[in-house]
Amino acid sequence: MKFIKRFLFKRKVLNDLQRAAWQHNINAAYSEAVVPDLETLKKAERGKNEERKNKIANLENSASYNSRQERKALEAEVEASEGKIKELDRQIEAVRREAQTFRAQSAEKLTRREFFKKVFMRECK
Repeated sequence: MKFIKRFLFKRKVLNDLQRAAWQHNINAAYSEAVVPDLETLKKAERGKNEERKNKIANLENSASYNSRQERKALEAEVEASEGKIKELDRQIEAVRREAQTFRAQSAEKLTRREFFKKVFMRECK
């Protein structure tokens, strides 16, 4: 009976490690799935930024009060947009680091599982 309990415990340990490794892989996949969406947002923001810069360039020669005010507003939007782009870059990098961490944790769990499996197999012989 004691042998059976020990065997079941060992099997549970191996299964728990395998399940943890799978979960880390799933978390990494979810994290990596977000990256294309963030990159799309970043590209869209850059496109809007270029349009604003073109409008600013067109308003440079105009001397009217309204065009100067509009140019100032566009310049403020460009600065805000550049801040958004930097924030998106930080988010993308954070997501990639997180996915890399999950992959490392998964590899660690699988390595531990293989180690325990070798130890348990030696005990069973």
